[in-house]
Amino acid sequence: MKDSYGRELKKFNHAFSLGFSVESDDQSGMNIPTSTITEGLLFRIANLIECGEMYEAIGPPYDTYENEE
Repeated sequence: MKDSYGRELKKFNHAFSLGFSVESDDQSGMNIPTSTITEGLLFRIANLIECGEMYEAIGPPYDTYENEE
């Protein structure tokens, strides 16, 4: 992509984190089925989209770097 002067615009990669929770019978939380984790994550995302609080939930990026050409 170029700016109005024809210069190439820099692109950046940003890493965010998103917290969510699931319930299980596993005290350590290390053996939760991936289907349960997926369901919890999808529920969290749908809830954030519905209530419009995505930026409040993820906060600022914890890492950013410039993409290489």
